[in-house]
Amino acid sequence: MRDLAETFADLDLLEVPEMRSDVDTRIADGGFPAAEVPVRPVPTPRWKGPLIAFGTAVAILVVTVATVLLLQGGDSFVEPAETVPTPTVITTVPTTQPPTELLGGARFTLVPAAGVDPIRISTVLGDMEFVTMQLPPNEEFDFYSDLAATPHGPIAVTTEGTLWWSADYQTWQTTPIDVDADRITVVGDDVVVSGMRTMSRLVWDGDRWSTVERTEFLDRNTPGTIDYLAFGTRGVVAANLSTIYYSTDGTTFTEAERGPDATIFVASDQNPEDAEFEEAARMDCRGTYGAERSLISGVVATDAGFVAFTSASHPADAVCAPLLWFSPDGNTWELVSPESPFGELTEINIYSIAERGGRFVATGGVEAELRGHVWVSDDAVTWQQADVAIARPFFVDAGESGWVVVGAATLNDFGLWFSADGYTWDGPHPLPEGLIAGYMLPEFVVGSNTILAVGIDAEIFVIGRPPEGEATP
Repeated sequence: MRDLAETFADLDLLEVPEMRSDVDTRIADGGFPAAEVPVRPVPTPRWKGPLIAFGTAVAILVVTVATVLLLQGGDSFVEPAETVPTPTVITTVPTTQPPTELLGGARFTLVPAAGVDPIRISTVLGDMEFVTMQLPPNEEFDFYSDLAATPHGPIAVTTEGTLWWSADYQTWQTTPIDVDADRITVVGDDVVVSGMRTMSRLVWDGDRWSTVERTEFLDRNTPGTIDYLAFGTRGVVAANLSTIYYSTDGTTFTEAERGPDATIFVASDQNPEDAEFEEAARMDCRGTYGAERSLISGVVATDAGFVAFTSASHPADAVCAPLLWFSPDGNTWELVSPESPFGELTEINIYSIAERGGRFVATGGVEAELRGHVWVSDDAVTWQQADVAIARPFFVDAGESGWVVVGAATLNDFGLWFSADGYTWDGPHPLPEGLIAGYMLPEFVVGSNTILAVGIDAEIFVIGRPPEGEATP
């Protein structure tokens, strides 16, 4: 559902220096920074157009006259001092806002989908019961952007920038966010809603989600956008395909002094033009043949610092044979090894990595050969394969009880795999009814003891939890 260039980013974390509330103090004690959200321009009313134009003309006239008078009154012209380039330092002051109010009438209650019975499966994580709920017709409720499971229920940001949330998994309400946002990161009990240039932190006040801080980590004069965020106890890292910015407090971001070297990469030695199936070859990692540089394809935070993944540039934006770079602070980065720990023709999707308790699980493989792999690491630097056979492992996510992988045992035989330790996997189990829609895979997220999934075409929302009265181990 989401682009590959975004799951290593789902392991992020933020912090703010000026704490003006009990919530901020709790965040500081827990080692978490601040959050993000893109800001929409406020439309100008029609009646203000002529007035603004007139005011602008007057202002120009005044400035012009003043300039002429100054030049006439001066005896000499002094050349301005030479401008000395300075490092890119982006400083923003977070704004504290009162709790946001719900949009009037923007709420609905899900009901069980007609003709779809709950299904119950026994997994290594315990028994799970999946209930399929029907989204109301004509509702602006598109989870295509992002979905997350929080300690206070599910929360989603839609393609239109609306934030939907539910405390009971059935009654949904909205919290306005006057920005363009496309990503949600759970940070402890809080959430960070982020976009391409800004981020916002929301807290649960016992009744609803409220925005407490908003930070712009790229000002309007800085080119590019932010594609990845990593929130860690050692600070915050924000990155796009070519540049890494770091912050110690979550409000001031500085371009890394020495980021990953784009001239170091692993590329295929097989020309896809010579392959039997040319189009298919271009779409897999053979498409890196002839690459001239690498791109940043994800960042994760660890207890020791940060790990960045770089991949040879690819016409289809695939993440192939990623090399790993380590930084203790986000400012200076060193290559871990000149060889990829995932293999030269390995394809890793940024939405194919999840962390739980300091352990990372990644999924990938060689798509053209239906050869998938699951890797496990306790530091995001050294990886080893888990003993599990999944032809096409797509997404992985983790909660308190363990990890869940969505994939296919064969070409199109989709299912679920469960693991409590990342190494031993239980599956495949069948997907709940209605989640597969053509080539569009459902989005799965894992909470403390809840699995959530959204089916696009069928307009259904699936909730998987322990049967009533039972709990996961």
